[in-house]
Amino acid sequence: MQIGDQTAKFKRESADTTNTSAANSAATSAPAAAETLSESAKALKNKLIGTWLINSSPIKYVFTADNRVLIYSDGHLQFAAHYQIKDDKVKVEWLNNFFKKISMKTSFGNDDSAMNFGSIRMKLESRETNVDFSDSLPDRIVGLWVGIPGTNTDMRTISVLRDAPNNYSWSLGRQRKGWFHYKFEFSADGTAKFGATIRKLTVEDDVLTSEENGEIENYPRLKTVD
Repeated sequence: MQIGDQTAKFKRESADTTNTSAANSAATSAPAAAETLSESAKALKNKLIGTWLINSSPIKYVFTADNRVLIYSDGHLQFAAHYQIKDDKVKVEWLNNFFKKISMKTSFGNDDSAMNFGSIRMKLESRETNVDFSDSLPDRIVGLWVGIPGTNTDMRTISVLRDAPNNYSWSLGRQRKGWFHYKFEFSADGTAKFGATIRKLTVEDDVLTSEENGEIENYPRLKTVD
């Protein structure tokens, strides 16, 4: 499924060379550049930071001060990305699991404890966003990852979604070849079972490392939107 459409099924998409090449050109393990926001954008971000519940849904969004958006379903981290404030346009943007930009016009009410997020209505659960995945590899592997130019991961992108506590979806994007989707089971020791294929997954310094039969692939986490 694409994040934002909870009922959609996975499907193979046609090649999207723009998204793949843009993601790879942005790939870097260096920190994202510091934000420069107007006063109105800062005010929007201050209202946004917190844990939000979708009305009548098990879905929860967490927006952190360091620009992470974390989406939970039934208490489990489902997806993770980085967001940006579209300056002076009251919009929040991030990339979904197919590296396509989501842009949501945002407004607040009820003393900033209610939010209209595009067509989605949310209520504030807490201003707390203390999220630490340092001891949770099953959480750290979730998100958007981009290949490193000039290596064996050049022009590749990966998104990892959690479907259930130990079940995940792995979407591999290759320039000019479209998307390829796989399901896998994951253990806390880093073992990923893609059917009969076994991979070892680790994350260090926001770099996802995949090892299969002695071949090692590295993918830095994507922390930009544009």
